Amino acid sequence: MILRNLIRSVFALLCLTMVLVPAPVKAQSSDLTMSIAAYPSTAHAGDDIGIYALVINSTSGKLRTTVTFTSLSPCGKQTTLGFNRLSLYPNQGIQLSIQYALPADACPGTYAVTISSGGKNSVGSSATTYITVQ
Repeated sequence: MILRNLIRSVFALLCLTMVLVPAPVKAQSSDLTMSIAAYPSTAHAGDDIGIYALVINSTSGKLRTTVTFTSLSPCGKQTTLGFNRLSLYPNQGIQLSIQYALPADACPGTYAVTISSGGKNSVGSSATTYITVQ
């Protein structure tokens, strides 16, 4: 009887310790590995540009996310070029590409083209490439 009460007391103390002592927390890191490139990287107003991206699920579980392509002109105009809804298994990657037609009245200078992610179960991530318009 005394042994049983001792075991219960030790077990209760262990349970209480688990509740009261905070568990270590991992710092949030990006759930996706992303890269992006543009071809050609130098163009003229009205030219077509190919944007190529690689998105890899860096987690150990299935991941659903939306990736969005955006362009920021040297004049400050931001344009959404497109988006893709993705469902990736652990360590699965996918290649994405879009065609981007530079406007006929495009400002000369450096454009930033970015792919970014977001979703209910993912930490946001992004990658950027640059296009020079002459």
